[in-house]
Amino acid sequence: MKIAMLWAFRDLTTWSTPLGICNELASRGHEVAPFSLYEQMGDNWGYGHSGVVNLVSTCRAGYSPDVVLFMDWGQYINPNLRRALIPEAKWVMEAGDDPQQFNGNRQIAAGFDYVLTPDRTMVPQYQAMGKKAIWWTHHADQRIYRPEHHNPIHEVVSTCGPRHSDLQFLERYLGDRFVNKRVHPNLHAQRLGEGKIVVQRSQYGEVTRRIFEAAAVGACVVTDQLPEDKGLAELMVPDKEIVLYSSPSDLAMKVDELLRNDERRKEIALAGQARTLRDHTCASRVEALLEAIS
Repeated sequence: MKIAMLWAFRDLTTWSTPLGICNELASRGHEVAPFSLYEQMGDNWGYGHSGVVNLVSTCRAGYSPDVVLFMDWGQYINPNLRRALIPEAKWVMEAGDDPQQFNGNRQIAAGFDYVLTPDRTMVPQYQAMGKKAIWWTHHADQRIYRPEHHNPIHEVVSTCGPRHSDLQFLERYLGDRFVNKRVHPNLHAQRLGEGKIVVQRSQYGEVTRRIFEAAAVGACVVTDQLPEDKGLAELMVPDKEIVLYSSPSDLAMKVDELLRNDERRKEIALAGQARTLRDHTCASRVEALLEAIS
């Protein structure tokens, strides 16, 4: 299958979710052609239309993709990006960063056949637009987030940064036993693997990618409890594959309990890792994508 992929990149060496999907599709024998939504503007890089122009001109020169796969997070708004450009292809859009970027994603979705949304509550919204909407949750790239990365030198780790009061509370409680810093994407797996426990805190009540990435490397994942309709409990079983907390004090208590009980912590970590490597990898998401458009 010939697949034209559109996403924002400056090079193909810095890991990103679209690059992981691109590599997984290519590993299965599909012909994947990447087109960037980024372009250089003087000394800076930003969103531009040259990638779409290059795709159209390549098609006019004889290239005929079976699928156009667009992956972004509600930032690239181009009303001309629509099925009419290459009508013989199936047009698939990943609505990255739903629900917080739904307004931008909705504008782009108008020109597509399929919408892959990481947020289950957004599925009926896209269906109301007449789209074939699929709940396509975040995942771990199994080529990047591997069990051998687990080398716990810290008790508790997060890569969220101190953006939320829950994490600030935990830092005051644990002191230097809690390492919470954002890192470059190419170092993210290593940092997650350095924690016995990885704490994640959603910003918008969403199921986040870090949950699966941390579980994949073998850390015990503790994250905030989400509304039931988000479906987190269907993806990871609470208290068996993941630990959920309801308040800053509950977070501190549960982290403390896990640090005091190595056997239970390791049991949850192993179960979460097994579930993630079975159901929540780049490979499993690509399988779901190919099944949906077949």
